[in-house]
Amino acid sequence: MSLLGAINLGDIFVLVFIGLFLGLGFVMIRMAYRQHKQDQQQVKDVAEALGWEHGYGDEMVLDRFGIPYVTRITSAHRTPERTVEIARSLESDGVQVVIVGAGLAAHLAGVVASYTTLPVIGVPMDGGPLSGVDALHSTVQMPSGIPVATVAIGKHGARNAGVLAAEILAIATPELKEKLSAYRRERGDAVAAKDRELADRKKTATEGD
Repeated sequence: MSLLGAINLGDIFVLVFIGLFLGLGFVMIRMAYRQHKQDQQQVKDVAEALGWEHGYGDEMVLDRFGIPYVTRITSAHRTPERTVEIARSLESDGVQVVIVGAGLAAHLAGVVASYTTLPVIGVPMDGGPLSGVDALHSTVQMPSGIPVATVAIGKHGARNAGVLAAEILAIATPELKEKLSAYRRERGDAVAAKDRELADRKKTATEGD
């Protein structure tokens, strides 16, 4: 089974591929079950970071910026024809930016990039025996002429993919640029608030002594 998340509705198209390892025999089935649990966590991480669902306690990047999207399911290896069909229809569907998350042998971002001139952002997902390093190499090592803008492994990379997509769209959308500026200020203010809190704790501890 492969999971593909797609963002559409005119602004972003997100593809998220999660490969499910299927094995034979008792030991292999146990490995497949473990991988399936990792796949489920990857789905939650991407959903949290990109705003596909709520309830994980962190801000939803795409929802935060008011960027509409839809989700899709496909696989570069198990449904290659469907993947090509989706990739070829991106521009005619009004898509402007593509975010692709993939784990293990993460070829989905590269395949999509080879069928469109839209900017493609790749999110290498963690999990598997190499903890996402294999996905990172598969996503970032693209040949000349077919770029994939690759972010960090896992949840932090997924969040940055959402922010980067917003920054790309903000080039032609002043309102979105203002939201991004406010987002940066708020994150900076949060750091400053934590610093003040730490200083207050130290001061209180010193006075107590």
